[in-house]
Amino acid sequence: MRRFSRKRRGGNRESGDRPLDGAHWLGRLQEAQALGEVEFEVMAETDVPAHLAVVARGTGEEGSSKLLCFSPVEAADALMAALAVGVKLAEEESFSGEILVMAPKWSIRARRRLGLVRAELPFSLTTRSVPALKESEEGVESEAELEPAALPVSTLSASLVNPAQRALFNRTVDGLQGLAAKHGGAIRCFQRQVELIVAARRVAELRLDDEDPVMTTWGQQKSTTRIDRQNVAGTLDDLEGQVRRRLNDRKVREGEEGLRTRAVPLLVETASLRDPIAWPLGGSDEETVDLVGLRQDGTPVAGAIRQEVTLSSLGGFLDGLQGLRLAQNSLFAGSDAPVRLKRPDLLIAGTEFAPAALKAMSGFAFGCELLRVAEDRDTGLNLSQISVEEAARSVQETREGRGRSPRRSRRRPAASNETAEPNAEEGELAPAAGQEEGGQDGERNRGRRRSRRRGRGKSAEGSRADNPESAPEAGPEAKPSFDEISLFELGELDETAEPRRKRSRGRRGGSGQRGGKAEEAAEDSAAEKGSAAEDEGHDLMSEGFDELADLPASLEDGDRSAAVPYEDDEESETPQSSESDPGPGLAAQAPAPVEEPPKPRRRAVIVAAADRDSISAAILLARDVRLLEGIWIYPQSDLMHFFREVTTDLKEDVPIHIVGFTPSPAGEVLQAVSLYSGQISWYDHHGWPPEDVFALESTIGEEAMHYTRGAGSSVPAVLATSTRRSRFSDKLVDLISGRFTQHDYERWGRLWWWRLGQIATQSGDVRRDIEGLLAGRPSDLAREAGRVDAPPIPEEVEWVSRRDFRLVHFAGYVMVVVVVDEGIDPHLAGRIARERYGAQLSMTSRQGESLYLVTGDDHSSKKTLDYAGLAQHLAEKLAWVSTRESDDRVARFVIDELEENPHRLEEVVSEIAMGRSTLER
Repeated sequence: MRRFSRKRRGGNRESGDRPLDGAHWLGRLQEAQALGEVEFEVMAETDVPAHLAVVARGTGEEGSSKLLCFSPVEAADALMAALAVGVKLAEEESFSGEILVMAPKWSIRARRRLGLVRAELPFSLTTRSVPALKESEEGVESEAELEPAALPVSTLSASLVNPAQRALFNRTVDGLQGLAAKHGGAIRCFQRQVELIVAARRVAELRLDDEDPVMTTWGQQKSTTRIDRQNVAGTLDDLEGQVRRRLNDRKVREGEEGLRTRAVPLLVETASLRDPIAWPLGGSDEETVDLVGLRQDGTPVAGAIRQEVTLSSLGGFLDGLQGLRLAQNSLFAGSDAPVRLKRPDLLIAGTEFAPAALKAMSGFAFGCELLRVAEDRDTGLNLSQISVEEAARSVQETREGRGRSPRRSRRRPAASNETAEPNAEEGELAPAAGQEEGGQDGERNRGRRRSRRRGRGKSAEGSRADNPESAPEAGPEAKPSFDEISLFELGELDETAEPRRKRSRGRRGGSGQRGGKAEEAAEDSAAEKGSAAEDEGHDLMSEGFDELADLPASLEDGDRSAAVPYEDDEESETPQSSESDPGPGLAAQAPAPVEEPPKPRRRAVIVAAADRDSISAAILLARDVRLLEGIWIYPQSDLMHFFREVTTDLKEDVPIHIVGFTPSPAGEVLQAVSLYSGQISWYDHHGWPPEDVFALESTIGEEAMHYTRGAGSSVPAVLATSTRRSRFSDKLVDLISGRFTQHDYERWGRLWWWRLGQIATQSGDVRRDIEGLLAGRPSDLAREAGRVDAPPIPEEVEWVSRRDFRLVHFAGYVMVVVVVDEGIDPHLAGRIARERYGAQLSMTSRQGESLYLVTGDDHSSKKTLDYAGLAQHLAEKLAWVSTRESDDRVARFVIDELEENPHRLEEVVSEIAMGRSTLER
């Protein structure tokens, strides 16, 4: 069962930035004396995203109203917010005052956007810079050369002096043109490079390095190849493979990029454009303008397609228009007359329009038309022109439909007294005869979420069953449907009583009937309560988890009667009287025990040691906890810094998880831990003195102590306490233990293995650095990895390649025995050695240690190997072998007194070879 959160559906979809603290920035502006004598207060309801700009309102001289729009990052964002809020207030309350647009500095982009604002506005727009709020004094930056954003390919080819290089360049460009035509993409020339765009994103770039053509591709990893006669065909073949993988990605196909690709030809047809050019502007990874073309009268038009048109994306469209003004000479050089080179009009197509974006459009000094994108199962994708007013009305209707509770929409009164009659019992308006309350309007108002869960809408009979007072009287031959009968009332049906609703378990699938009244009652209750605890759970962590563990069978099939109310101790001692005495020979049943309600979940804090293993274990723990305040990284010597600096700012009763640390210095750590004895959980595997183990366990409690001595990793300790498992968490475990597939390694594993090592060199809160792993979306990780340079090759590769290792052959298996040096990761070294020798298993250890790890690659094998069973078999067979925690599919065992008895290693290897049946169990 997938887990969806409100943040995914209605949260901030356009950016992951944190919201701006309005009170903080207003205070900073007052300190800088930028606001004068006017007192501003932050406006709450503005439709402007909280991360984009601070919007405040104040009263100036003679009672005039003033608005303030401030952005500490980009003045262009504050300008867009000012247009949106100003137009909204002008329409709602005839606002005609002054709007201050402030930022620490006004960039070139912001000034260009300012030039596109209409001069005749219903309010006055005042722009100011606040240099005092700059984080640091910067030097004067040079402005980029005013080069056109598009050039003919022939112009770039003609710049080559060497005829052979010119022919090679043209041959490669022809190959890119063929790929573009084959896969519905486009090529464009910009400065000294030719770019291939597929599905609204740049996938390859052919640039001239002096006289040599160089190809850069963004696939699973960014790669650069110098083109020559021998490799041009192979490079283009590899590029086509990457293009196919991108187009076969379901998220690309069904997401916004796929929508933009399919809607481009429809936009050309709907607007009747000639000489259209898709994705014309070069030099950017994410396209701002999807199309440029000419109307029949020669007027240029720029088209942009989005799933949701927001205020931020609208600002990007304005930046794209500026680039098109310089590129028109090249783009329309071969077009037939008439061609009118002027500022293009803007044509925006979208499935949803943000209210702030619609308001801001009224402040532009150029034409702007809207089209609605709709997709039907029968007719497919289609575009239709709408006005700004129609788009605003649809946004309002959508908001009202989402905000209305299901119970109210079912019992909404009729519009007039002619079609509704007052109900004498409840004082409500009931539908008249012949009018069904569950008709078309009722179906629409129930919301899409419920209809998706049931797979069908609710019929009119089901609506009358929920409200029997308003239902017409059944005839003598009418039979009640199955939904109208409660299984709890089969023995005591009463025609005059309203059927009771069954109680819901609160989780879908828990009650067995997914479309029954129990689920409906649970939905109504959740919609009416809207508790703060639900809002607290909408964290970034709740977005990226694939599955939740199913309820145990004991809970699913348990007693479904009403829960026993909480009683005081004195009342609970008094036995409850039953309505009927038990029969002879039957003992009276004792009342059900009263359990204390569970404590509310709170956002947890995780502090991990500065090494790759502890950080990896902390990420797995964070994905299990989900509600997360932050993840801090410290070296062992700085553990007390966390207790002195971080814990003092935490809220009361915040859970604290400590991963990979030893309690050192013991005295100070134990004293600090005693202050948070009910909040701390400890995970570690290092060797501790016995007195420290006893002292810490006595302080925080045995249930909070997760100590796996000698396991060599904190991951097993974390996995032993895990209550939620997902496919991506399993992938992370495979990455940590060297069991990841080659496919995952090429897509994102290599980059994040290197990044975890880099993060281990930092100190402080690192949550922002690992958000990709916390969200757990492999497609996003692969897309990000494709945009950056490939990380350096791990040192384990060179270490393994310079050595030979022992191979053990038995029963069709090959096992490589590896003893790694200090600083070499045993999991990765074992994985590389298995690939080098084609072995299925590896047995690794560190130099001078007696802990051995046995694992292998059985992802593609039909047989699942039981590594934990293998370790248990060795411990039972050999008295000097002891097992360690191994919940990550790695056999961990320790060979006692190995230095004094080196022959014991041979006995272990022989026992593994003879224990094939145990391994394959």
